[in-house]
Amino acid sequence: MKIRTVLSIVLVLLLRLSAAGGEYRFTHINTSNSELSYNGISKIFQDSRGFIWIGTFKGLNRYDGTRFRVYGKQDLGLDSDFIHQIVEDSDGNLWIGTDAGVTRYNWREDSFEALRQESDL
Repeated sequence: MKIRTVLSIVLVLLLRLSAAGGEYRFTHINTSNSELSYNGISKIFQDSRGFIWIGTFKGLNRYDGTRFRVYGKQDLGLDSDFIHQIVEDSDGNLWIGTDAGVTRYNWREDSFEALRQESDL
């Protein structure tokens, strides 16, 4: 039992030492150094294909690790592009919630379809 404890402690210390020696670089991304649609970010989501989706107060942004693709309210098919929520369903489609409704992103067709269902309330 003591050997396990000692080995565990040694392993943790070795991991910490190896992590401390590594260099990590972080680039602050904003509208002045990228194609990001707006600096006010409301949601960040990584889909099953590895894309990073960034919801802002003025558009939806898809980041592939190199560049952004921006989707505005015309692309979304809604009256607003203020993104509140991004979720993925079991088929890999994204559901985007805004302050003016919900739209579904079909990744196979690279297109959006806005929900036009009236509430029964």
